[in-house]
Amino acid sequence: MPKGKHQFHRVIVVPIALIVLLAVAVFWILDRIQLHVNDRLASSLQAVLSTTDKALDNWAEQTEVDVAVLANSSKLREGVERQLQVPRNSKALTSSPALKEIRQAVAPALDLTQFPSFAVIAPDDVQIAAELDETVGIKDSGAHNHDVLVRAMAGKTTLGLPFRSSLLLDENTRRQYPVMTAGAPIHDEKGNVIAALALRLDPRRDFTRAARLGRLESTGETYAFDRSGRLVTESRFEDQLRKAGLIPRDADSILNLEIRDPGGNTIEGYKPRVPRDQQPLTRAAQSAIEGRSGMDLQGYRDYRGVPVIGAWLWDNQLGMGLATEMEVAEAFTPYHRVRELVIALLFLTAAVSFALFLIIRHRERLIASNTTFQHAVQARDDMMAIVSHDLKNPINTILLRSHVLIQMLETRPGEIDPIKNNLHMLQRTARHMNQLIGDLTDVARIQAGHLDVDLQECTVEDAVEPALERVRLLAREKEIEFFTTVVPGLPRIAGDMGRITQVLDNLLGNALKFTPKGGKITVTAARLQGDIQVSVADTGPGIPGEALGRIFEPYWQMQKTRSGMGLGLFIARTLVEAHGGRMWVDSTVGRGTTFYFTLPALDLRKKVPA
Repeated sequence: MPKGKHQFHRVIVVPIALIVLLAVAVFWILDRIQLHVNDRLASSLQAVLSTTDKALDNWAEQTEVDVAVLANSSKLREGVERQLQVPRNSKALTSSPALKEIRQAVAPALDLTQFPSFAVIAPDDVQIAAELDETVGIKDSGAHNHDVLVRAMAGKTTLGLPFRSSLLLDENTRRQYPVMTAGAPIHDEKGNVIAALALRLDPRRDFTRAARLGRLESTGETYAFDRSGRLVTESRFEDQLRKAGLIPRDADSILNLEIRDPGGNTIEGYKPRVPRDQQPLTRAAQSAIEGRSGMDLQGYRDYRGVPVIGAWLWDNQLGMGLATEMEVAEAFTPYHRVRELVIALLFLTAAVSFALFLIIRHRERLIASNTTFQHAVQARDDMMAIVSHDLKNPINTILLRSHVLIQMLETRPGEIDPIKNNLHMLQRTARHMNQLIGDLTDVARIQAGHLDVDLQECTVEDAVEPALERVRLLAREKEIEFFTTVVPGLPRIAGDMGRITQVLDNLLGNALKFTPKGGKITVTAARLQGDIQVSVADTGPGIPGEALGRIFEPYWQMQKTRSGMGLGLFIARTLVEAHGGRMWVDSTVGRGTTFYFTLPALDLRKKVPA
């Protein structure tokens, strides 16, 4: 073979071989990136699913605790015992004084926890008490989950899943709206179950709100469904569902949609040929209902027919399935961008390599020509300068784009491992964050001049009892003596019971925090001239004199290392002043602290607007 042809073949074969090797390396790297992205997505889906499931379990447990505490309050029990003695007819039951006592006992809890309504059901299934007179005395319990009532009569506090009742219609659409029932047994002093307390909840509020927190990016959602595959939380895509005809235009998605695969993307106009009730359940719903947890990163169709990736489980405690999903198109967008950039880099590298080998070939020819050697060297130098200048900008662009994309991958949610060891810390952090958010919201309203109080005529006992009820158990757990004294015959007040409870929660929370084991907390309510004075005294370490003048300042803390932002006492004093009262503190180092606040007594000659 002539020497010139041999050199030409070498110039061509070598770059081709290098490009092939580079291509193999690039596709191997892309495969590694794909595995890394899959691991990240799996970790994110599993973390969101587990966190949301725990949040729903915690909410359900707290709801059951609240209902149980209410059901076993002495005031409610005494009213129920008297109401049970009344003949089982609507007229007698609604005119009974005990009914008013029961409603008064339940009212603070309804205002505080925002339960829509309640009912007290006797063992013979008769509603002996309820929020509305027209529902008192009926034996039809269709407005409640029957299984929940059965378990309540058996002595177990239970929260049921959402359902619809023909007795509960939306005033605007006249459609049945979804409700949840929380049931708790009411015991007599001997511990026998004498009735059941049923509280109706709106699942579109806290239940759906907890699931809504598990939404990834712009297309991800976490939703719950019952054993028949019906959606029991609110869908993120209700507008899309109405437009596609999957739910009625004047209805929401809760209990109106089954988690079934329509066979195609209905959002893009696909029209199923099979009726909805004959379509198969989605992969996530079918697997969860069969009791299997799982994950799919290859892609499957959701209840809209849109390709998604997802993770799912079956929650035995709540008796429902839970799925976290995200559209495939969005989930793999970072990977697709990296892949496009890497492939573009491969082609550019191939072009650069080919150009460089052409330059080398040109150099060899120049060296071979003695007569034109100097000119060849100059031409080589000129060519290298041109190539270097022309490639600098695109190479810098590629490096910058690569760096940005690597940062995007690094900032995506990482693997949470092990989840179990961090669940308690997550719970405490969530509660702390919730308190901080609430405090910040109140401070923002205060500073904007938008903090309002809803003054209603009430007794001091009604205003302070919810806070006292919660603290009794905590004080017992910390082995702290807890005493309350409410002077009998105190005049009524005009107050916002929820806000007064918030003030006491803050003061009692501080007292619990700083009172040592074996200490004592005392709450007293008494008459002070034309006001009602409430005090919270503890036997903690006390507050130094130089700090007493600043403890009501916003964002000020006596101990900079403790949790919180120093807003609680500022908000509490502001709320008291909004009622027309005042707040102050008396403390001695080593002997304890007493916080006082006053509320104006209601002039009985004046009426408070309802």
